[in-house]
Amino acid sequence: MPVCYFRTVIYPLGELAGLKNIKRSPSFVPPNEVLENAYRSNSPKLHYKELEALAKKCDLKIRQVERWMRKRNALDKPSTLAKFSESG
Repeated sequence: MPVCYFRTVIYPLGELAGLKNIKRSPSFVPPNEVLENAYRSNSPKLHYKELEALAKKCDLKIRQVERWMRKRNALDKPSTLAKFSESG
């Protein structure tokens, strides 16, 4: 019953309000095992020394590692429409 309620009432109501259901694909973040393991073991916010170590390990610039972490973090965030439907 709740699934039917969400699909027939809450989602259309959210779409009428202008909320978007954007799902990013995993290809949004290029695959990198070392960075993925670091992301899962730590929080997405790493200290500068940890970023330097990861950058050396992956042969990337620190800025590229920061960008990868931000993009990976964006994959885990729910869309605005999903947040709206959870509160509905």
